[in-house]
Amino acid sequence: MANENLYDPALRKVGRAILYELHARGVRHMVFGGHAVLLYVGHREFGVRDLDIVIEPSDENATKIIATIHDYYPEQASEVTRDRLTQPRKKWSFGQGIDLFDIVTSSNSQTLLFDDLWRDRREVSTSIDLGGMKHEFGVPFVSKDHLIQLKLESINDPERLEEGKEKDRKDLESLRRLP
Repeated sequence: MANENLYDPALRKVGRAILYELHARGVRHMVFGGHAVLLYVGHREFGVRDLDIVIEPSDENATKIIATIHDYYPEQASEVTRDRLTQPRKKWSFGQGIDLFDIVTSSNSQTLLFDDLWRDRREVSTSIDLGGMKHEFGVPFVSKDHLIQLKLESINDPERLEEGKEKDRKDLESLRRLP
């Protein structure tokens, strides 16, 4: 696991707490999207709107995710069912104010399955203070190569809005400049 801390203040306390709870409960998940771009590139001209998390679509994961979300957003936890979290290519958005989250049950990739993303993930060490105690934990991110592939596929998705495609193009440009 890389010994590095997540880029503050991009990951706010609630986001860090949700990631800690997913880790503590053993949820198979990874961060992708804007926060993954920030991890690899270090900046993003248009910032980050939400925390994108891809999960393994399984009964066990669904139960743990619903329990985690119930702890932070009990009124929104009832909006999603275990069925929805076990089907591929489903999305659930939740949160409030500046703390917004998207959970997807697999990437929209036609070629990358969750197990592919998981196998090549990058673990990043971070910590959070909860109840006066510091907890260190690992956060799994999609690999840079897979993030590039996901961005390419997103740009070519006919259902994706043009505004999103433009952000993806800029992200892709930045990612490709890296060694």
